[in-house]
Amino acid sequence: MVSQKDFAEQSRTWIDEWRLGKTIFSLLRDLGLDEGASGSSLIVIKMLTSHQRWFDVTSLDQRQAHATLELLFKDEDLRRFLRMNQYQDTWWFNKEAFEEMVWWLMMVAALTIGSDPLRPVHVVIEELEQCYSMIQKWQQAEEKSEYQVEKLLSALQE
Repeated sequence: MVSQKDFAEQSRTWIDEWRLGKTIFSLLRDLGLDEGASGSSLIVIKMLTSHQRWFDVTSLDQRQAHATLELLFKDEDLRRFLRMNQYQDTWWFNKEAFEEMVWWLMMVAALTIGSDPLRPVHVVIEELEQCYSMIQKWQQAEEKSEYQVEKLLSALQE
């Protein structure tokens, strides 16, 4: 609405500044979701607003998979969504939440990439394959992580 630069960050800020979160939460409750589901859905909306272009990177190699996930982990909404917590000097994440996060990130990539009518079909397919490849790297690292954040990130550097 304002500019191409930092539009995702600005959009996320407006959710709080304009108190849209409260409105979205109430709407979800009115639609029949319980308080917990409404809260989780709001976190997903905030997370996807902040990271709607997570896949806009120069390459999708192993190094980039690490850098992108590390950047995502700096987001407070995403950490809350993953139920990250520290116990005995180790940061942990929730397995099911991680799997849901990668599903949502792939979904937003598919919708964004696939909805561009000027993008040739072969380019859409290539870009979706690249996104899926990065997500597969994250999932393979998650299998080695024992649900520890540091092990997950380390597995991406191997």
